[in-house]
Amino acid sequence: MTNPQTARLLPWTTPDGKTCIVVGDGDGCVSRMADGMEAVQLDMAEDLLGHAADMLGDRKATFPELHYLASQLTGSLRDVRRVAESRGARLPRRGDGHRMTGFLQVSTATENRAEAVALAQSLVSARLAAGAQIAGPVASVFRHEGECGTGEEWQLLLKIRADRYDEVEAHLLAHHPWRKPEVTAVPMVAGAKEYLHWVETATARE
Repeated sequence: MTNPQTARLLPWTTPDGKTCIVVGDGDGCVSRMADGMEAVQLDMAEDLLGHAADMLGDRKATFPELHYLASQLTGSLRDVRRVAESRGARLPRRGDGHRMTGFLQVSTATENRAEAVALAQSLVSARLAAGAQIAGPVASVFRHEGECGTGEEWQLLLKIRADRYDEVEAHLLAHHPWRKPEVTAVPMVAGAKEYLHWVETATARE
């Protein structure tokens, strides 16, 4: 199955003005033709910028000349922007080939359900987490003070914005009943658009 991350915008449109996109490995005939057209467009943009610099330095340039220059620069800028968008979409992405979304799932654990609920409520109320899931009791096997131990814990999973992780960590460390609690985070490498929009809006600063 073709990898959708190789999709690219083409430097032409349909007769009715719709965008054209090709999906493939980037080595096909259409992709090579598009590469050639993009190279020409970028060279033309560079030449046009040089011409613009000369004209703007000429005090005798007339309004019609400047108007024509502006129209040509507009079209060239449109081409360059499309090239940038197309190439940017094809750049390698972090996270084993998946896109990074800018959101994290933070995990911690407590001794009982009430403590987990209290932590979740404090984070959601502060708009540091969009939501929380509490599961338990779960069996826990650990090493503590040189000895192996077992017990039961309640796991707390929080949905947060990556740019607010430091605030979330500080809040957990300040309000957690344990002296050295687990506070770990993993990235959401992908997610449903509407769900991620909810996480973003629910954790926006007021």
